[in-house]
Amino acid sequence: MKKILHIIPYSNLYPPKNGGQLRCFHLMNELSKHSLIDLVILQDKFDFEKKGYRNNKIKIFSPDNLKKKPFFQKIIPAKFYNAIKYRIITKSISGPANSTVLEFYTIIKTLKNNKYDFVIFEHLETIKLSKIVKTLFPNAHLMLDAHNIDHILLEQEQKAFPDKITVRRIKNTKKAETTLIQYVDTVLTCSLNDKNKLTKINSPLLKSFVVPNGVDLFEKKYDSNKNKHKIKNIIFCGSLDYSPNKEGLMWFYNEVFPLILSKRSDIILFVIGIGGNDKVYNDLKKDKNVNFVGEVENVLSYYYASGLAIVPLKSGSGTRLKVLEAMSLGNPIVSTEVGAEGIEYCNGDDILIANNNEDFADGVIELLTNKNLFTRIQKSANNLIQNKYSWSLIAQKLLSTLKNQ
Repeated sequence: MKKILHIIPYSNLYPPKNGGQLRCFHLMNELSKHSLIDLVILQDKFDFEKKGYRNNKIKIFSPDNLKKKPFFQKIIPAKFYNAIKYRIITKSISGPANSTVLEFYTIIKTLKNNKYDFVIFEHLETIKLSKIVKTLFPNAHLMLDAHNIDHILLEQEQKAFPDKITVRRIKNTKKAETTLIQYVDTVLTCSLNDKNKLTKINSPLLKSFVVPNGVDLFEKKYDSNKNKHKIKNIIFCGSLDYSPNKEGLMWFYNEVFPLILSKRSDIILFVIGIGGNDKVYNDLKKDKNVNFVGEVENVLSYYYASGLAIVPLKSGSGTRLKVLEAMSLGNPIVSTEVGAEGIEYCNGDDILIANNNEDFADGVIELLTNKNLFTRIQKSANNLIQNKYSWSLIAQKLLSTLKNQ
């Protein structure tokens, strides 16, 4: 049985709420069915158990397990201690000290007597640990799970919100993403498009494989309500503090939604997601045709209370879990091409694709008024999920890939 060191930079992986957490959790959970996993994470292991997750094939290591501080940390101001330590770990003289790297480094050192077949780094920030990991576990195969191409996301975010992102941050991120072969042996990407982009900006010697996002079919059960096509609510679900979601939702609300309401004034838009405190959403919260719910414990009841889902994204990379979840739950989708990127759909059968104001509005109206189209897309999309995008199928393919490394 293979042994994996899985490094995940979340303080709240379980229960998973956003797309990144869902991907990390389900890959970890499915891999544990066939492998032993040492999980390095910011969330305390007792918190997992308190919230209901127990898995005897996963050992959890978090900063809370390490109560004793090194002697030098007691006598040197934290800021200077962290700056010095970070540069020693990363063998770099530039960049701010990353607190996650510092905390994980201390944990990983305690595992030095272990042997691992694979080390999986989740997100770009954690590969700063690769040099110490290579030293401690020289025979392990190192893998980065690249949820997105981060420098492209930052460039898009700077364009949409120029005051938030510095040129230096984009430059440093791009440098890391164009030198991945120095850090890892293999890169996992969410989509073929991301794989091709990373291959192009890196060495052709860098191995990469597509590991798409998926759905927990047991949790995200199909809505068999025969009258679902009569429900006039539409749903947008996603992290509301994520710039591509913010940009896309505001485009839909300002440019597309008025066109829909001019033909169907009874439509209600449900907005679900964490991080909805930005003042940009003030108008939505006042609108009688918008139910701005924000963060919820469980999104299922809102999908079941809605007819169709929208994914009006103009930017972003990777694969949108919100598309896969809506398909699994039985909500037909109108999306932009960017919003559905990375999913092997057939436009008009599994989803409706629309990139401009009028086409998007027409797609929503058509689904709400055409029962045959609604039902056909609903069933076809669910079949797509069943055949290609369950987490169990995806994990089986990943395990097959790992065996050949």
